Amino acid sequence: MSEQQQQSSWNEPLRVDTDLMRPAIPRLMSLAHRLRSAGEKLQNTSESLRGCEGGDKTGQKFDGQYQGPHHDVVTAALQGGAVLEDSTGQVADMVKAFEASEENAAATGNALRSQMNPG
Repeated sequence: MSEQQQQSSWNEPLRVDTDLMRPAIPRLMSLAHRLRSAGEKLQNTSESLRGCEGGDKTGQKFDGQYQGPHHDVVTAALQGGAVLEDSTGQVADMVKAFEASEENAAATGNALRSQMNPG
């Protein structure tokens, strides 16, 4: 292997295109709200229909097999929406931080340039 092939990718410059990231933020937030809303609607509808299985042996068997997976789906939708919402907020914060770093770097570069080439 050549020396160049052995280098890790961490040595490469980091490039972030915030112009591509920014439009994804509202779409991700919308998806998070839709997912959470679906979980809430499923939970509310299920609670309003609770007990429709009947008290007989077949109804109880169905209830026993249904409740675990049903609970898992509702929990996944509610928690998934919350996690996606939180992650989207973190992406928005990253975009702001990257843009601020870029602005600071540009300002520093301009200041150095004017010091090296006065007037």
